[in-house]
Amino acid sequence: MLRAAATVLVLVLCGACSSKPSETYTVRAKVEQVQGSLWKLHHEAIPTFRNQDGKAVGMEAMTMNFAAPPEGEAKAGDLVEVSFEVRWGEKPPLRIRTVKTLPTTATLKL
Repeated sequence: MLRAAATVLVLVLCGACSSKPSETYTVRAKVEQVQGSLWKLHHEAIPTFRNQDGKAVGMEAMTMNFAAPPEGEAKAGDLVEVSFEVRWGEKPPLRIRTVKTLPTTATLKL
């Protein structure tokens, strides 16, 4: 009985530990900094961005921290296109899934 109650409690509490991303976006950005498992990116606007409540609020171009991708490298100054997930209950909530290096001649709307 106690084990069943503990299992239910874990499942309820883990609702905040989303196993699926809320949303996935693709955006172009300039790498400002790579420090361990965090990348600081100055990204273009994301007009379709949804907030934690699921409301479409858009997002202006800005600099933000992202969890580094499982594969792929970058250094400060690189221009990249990233696909990232939003997982609101986790830290950090923004996780890069894929990264593609853009040519140095690419023009970003920052």
